[in-house]
Amino acid sequence: MKYLLLIGLLINLIGCGDSLNKIETSLFPDGSYKLQKVQITENGKVTTEIRNQLKIYSNERYMFAFMHPSIGVDVGAGIAKWKDGIMTETPLFNHNGSVSGFEFDLSITQTETGFTQSLTGLVSEDGSILDMIEDWITISSQSSPYDGLWQLETTDLDPNIVSQIKMIGGSQFIELTRSKSGSDIQKQFNFGEFYNVSGTGIELIGVVGEKITNSSHKNNIGEIKTRTYELNGDNLIVTSSSVPGETVIHKYKRI
Repeated sequence: MKYLLLIGLLINLIGCGDSLNKIETSLFPDGSYKLQKVQITENGKVTTEIRNQLKIYSNERYMFAFMHPSIGVDVGAGIAKWKDGIMTETPLFNHNGSVSGFEFDLSITQTETGFTQSLTGLVSEDGSILDMIEDWITISSQSSPYDGLWQLETTDLDPNIVSQIKMIGGSQFIELTRSKSGSDIQKQFNFGEFYNVSGTGIELIGVVGEKITNSSHKNNIGEIKTRTYELNGDNLIVTSSSVPGETVIHKYKRI
C-alpha cells in the first residue's frame, strides 16, 4: 500500500512539474524587439539580410515596420494570439491600408536574448513564395498604460491625412501615416523610443517623449517630440505643438 501511495505521489509531482513548465512556456512576453538578421529562402536560394526593423507585441496586438529593399515602406499590424509556441498573426492593416482574410502561424522559439521566428510559404507582393527564419533581440519589456494598437480617428494637424496607425509597447512606438498628395497616397513610418518626461508612467495623463530612431523619411531620424497623453476609456487623446503657441490634438481609438 505504501509503495502504491509513493508511486501515486511521484506521478502527481511529475504532473505538477509539467503543468508548471507549461505555464512558464505558455507566456510570450509583451515588449519591443529589434531584428538581428533574417534568412530568406526563395526558389532554393538562401540569402541573409540585416535590416533596421522594429516589432512590438502588446495586449494581443502586434506591429512591425522597416524599409523593404524592393517595395519601400513595409508595415503590418493586427491581432496576435500565442499558444504552444505558435504566434498566430491576423493582419488588420498594412502600408496600403486595411486588410482582411489573412492569417499567419509563426513558429517561435524563445531565447535568452529574444526569440527566433520561422514562417514558411509567405507570398510576397510580387508573387514570390518565401520561407523566412528571423532572429530577434529584446529591446525592452517595460509597460505603460498607453501600450497597444491605436487607430487615428480625428486630427487637426493635416486635412490630407487618410489614416494613421500607432503601436506603443516596450518603451518603443511605431507610427504609420498615409496622406493624400494630389492623386497619390504617400506612406510614411516613424519608430523609436517612447519614454516618460514627467510622472511615474502609471498615470492616465502624462507627458511623454518620442525620439525617432528610424523613419522612411531620413530627415525625421533623431527628431524628438514631447506630447501629452491622456487615456479616456478606449480612447487616447494626444496633444502636441506643431509650432510654438499652436496646439494640435489627435484622437485615437483602441484596436
